[in-house]
Amino acid sequence: MDQEEDPNGGSGGRGDAPEQEVLLNKLINNTIGENICKHLSLADMKVVCLSTKGMYDMVRNSQAFAEKATLLICKETVLLDKFLVETCEYPWKGLDIDVTIPPTVVDLIMDVLPFVTRLYLRLARTDKVEGKDLTRFVTTLLANTKALKFLQLESVFLEQVLHDILSDASVQETLLKLKTLEICTGNKKNDATYYLDYDEGEDQPFPRNFYQLSCIAFKLTSLSLGKMCTVNGTETDHVKFIPAIIGSTSETLLELSVHMCEVWKLESMQVIHCPKLKRLSVTAYGVDGEAVAAFISHQPHLEHLWISMKETFSLKLLTVVQGRGTKLKSLHFTIKTFPHRPISYLVGAAGAAGDQPAAAPPIQWDFLSNSITSLKDFSICRPYSENEVDELGISRHRIEGTGVSFLKALPPSISKLGLRGLGDFWFDVQEDRVLDNDEDKIAILSRFTNLTELSWTRCGDSSLNDHLVHFILGHCTQLRKLELSYAFALTNAAITGEDENGVVVGVSLKNLNGLVHLSIKGCNITPRGILAAVGHPYLRSLEYLGSLALSTDDLKKIVEQNPSLESVAVHVSGLEDPHELKRELKLVNHRIRKLVDLGGEDGDQDSNSDADEPRQWGGSDISGGPPDYDDFFGVDDDYDYDDDYDEDELDYV
Repeated sequence: MDQEEDPNGGSGGRGDAPEQEVLLNKLINNTIGENICKHLSLADMKVVCLSTKGMYDMVRNSQAFAEKATLLICKETVLLDKFLVETCEYPWKGLDIDVTIPPTVVDLIMDVLPFVTRLYLRLARTDKVEGKDLTRFVTTLLANTKALKFLQLESVFLEQVLHDILSDASVQETLLKLKTLEICTGNKKNDATYYLDYDEGEDQPFPRNFYQLSCIAFKLTSLSLGKMCTVNGTETDHVKFIPAIIGSTSETLLELSVHMCEVWKLESMQVIHCPKLKRLSVTAYGVDGEAVAAFISHQPHLEHLWISMKETFSLKLLTVVQGRGTKLKSLHFTIKTFPHRPISYLVGAAGAAGDQPAAAPPIQWDFLSNSITSLKDFSICRPYSENEVDELGISRHRIEGTGVSFLKALPPSISKLGLRGLGDFWFDVQEDRVLDNDEDKIAILSRFTNLTELSWTRCGDSSLNDHLVHFILGHCTQLRKLELSYAFALTNAAITGEDENGVVVGVSLKNLNGLVHLSIKGCNITPRGILAAVGHPYLRSLEYLGSLALSTDDLKKIVEQNPSLESVAVHVSGLEDPHELKRELKLVNHRIRKLVDLGGEDGDQDSNSDADEPRQWGGSDISGGPPDYDDFFGVDDDYDYDDDYDEDELDYV
């Protein structure tokens, strides 16, 4: 929305109203409707107002804007302009507020609060807030948001004494009407651990606040609890109240996300029955899979299931997943290893002492198509780590099942597919041989005609080659999201469709007319190949990290030939001022809003190992021991398989 500033503060009069209405509709449909403007800061609003007051009025007074946009109030924008909060035909529905700002700000937004349906409460951990001020501020907010349906609290809130807030009758009245409650860990993926920094014997408001929450008779349809534990790894003090919170709203829950691992060990959790539950996300590091299986077995109508585990899957858990039958539409595994069957590491019945262990029969993944016939969305992720082998020389984190095992077992109707960290990709366990003929591989890939998303990452240097990518680009023409990483056999020809002499050798990336998100990392694809192949009318997000950095001129050309591009994550050679580069890119394409330098100090280096640096707080998430592989599960954004296109996870300038 960068436009020449009108010295009169207007947009050129109302005579251009028809043209402005067309522009407004495009803005709402292409920008707000696609969730690009989820959060609109006060600074952004002021720029909009100064550049074209007429356009601001039209946008601000549109129902589509009011439903999608969120008013962001933080320390940097304490002084509110009246026009931002004044009541209009369509008042603000979303409010994102940092409660470390002066409590007097509440007086400025009192007229907005009765209409707010979504409230995000932030609290900077480093800031010291007087307990009475915090209590008064938050109580006022919650007591006056009578229409509130969605509440998100950062975990740090629960380190404050909330008893006076939660026991307030007006606040309880608001909480009883909630449909969604999220206690997040401070990042949008909710996969980082939030560490509570207090010593034994200290006053511990955290468990008391969970107890207070467990006393409220919620009627939620969605509940999300992030990963939280003390610095020494203890979760027990607060997780014992989680079953009561879930149990109180079990009759109405449609979505549940629980990332506090210890809770799955509690018998009171394992017996909870949620008759309407359709979406379940589980993180259970250090937990026996049978405990998770017990809970899942009581949820008869699950349609979407995400399971992330530190330990080996149990056979019972696999059986329970298989038992979901025709109901499952989404199934995502993040796991180090699947179970060894009972004979896996035992000497055969007829063997003598010292004999080699009997071979384990392979898991039959055919149930993915035979039993779960409605499956549309599947991903399997085994995080990568170097030099992780046991005494037999076998990788400790190797998954039972190679890439081809899943490709042959999945139903052809699958539309979203994520394959991550699968070694020996083309070793066919059933045939006991490596598929080294491209025709055999293509015959398997040809089963998938409905793919809209494909993530093929960290599956080995030779899991993909140019010929196979040409087939995918020509066969899966509905792809909107494509992620390829660390397949070093891929060259420029894989995406350009031409060899070094310009001879056509296959299908080009441009065959994917509807491509929205593209990520290529760690392949032998150079900036020259990216420049030649990446030119798509709807491409919004691009990630590229190759052996050679892009020049500034290369990046400008890429931005120019992709008119819808908004988010760019690349390695730019000689980059000194990313802010200045972003300004230059916006002159080429005004839709650019994010620039990430993958080669900078704060960029994602996407190293060979996920476990090469300790977490800031140190220690294992649960055990309290030294940092190990378990602490780096899902740290790298390249390891995550999301079913949306939210690039807000990236740090940007």
